[in-house]
Amino acid sequence: MFPNKLKFLFFISFIFLFDSCANYKLNYTKEAQAWADAQPDADLKLRHSVFLIGDTGNASSGSNPNFLNLFGEHLVAAGKESSVIFLGNNINPTGMPPKENSFRKDAEAKLDIQLGALKDYEGKIIFIPGNHD
Repeated sequence: MFPNKLKFLFFISFIFLFDSCANYKLNYTKEAQAWADAQPDADLKLRHSVFLIGDTGNASSGSNPNFLNLFGEHLVAAGKESSVIFLGNNINPTGMPPKENSFRKDAEAKLDIQLGALKDYEGKIIFIPGNHD
């Protein structure tokens, strides 16, 4: 019985020894080795830009945060061939309260601030509700 245990231990050791070998070198195919030097075609044109933004619901009412102003400028420069996707949490911390709630005006003001950044934007606008919306 001892030789079988010895064979088993040798087999397990052999597996762990060769299984744990690592290669820390980047391995590319011959065609892809010069990927960093590759230049895009000169006639290649950007067709559509997509802007992703989220967690803008903490914008305080009565002010327009600088990041939204800058974001709006980038959107206007992108033009019609672009989309902006608001990824949720557009009204923090509790979402849109009912109409009779005293916090409703503050929540609406937060959305108005975000919509203000989009006033001159010609592209597609998508709002995705988050867990705070």
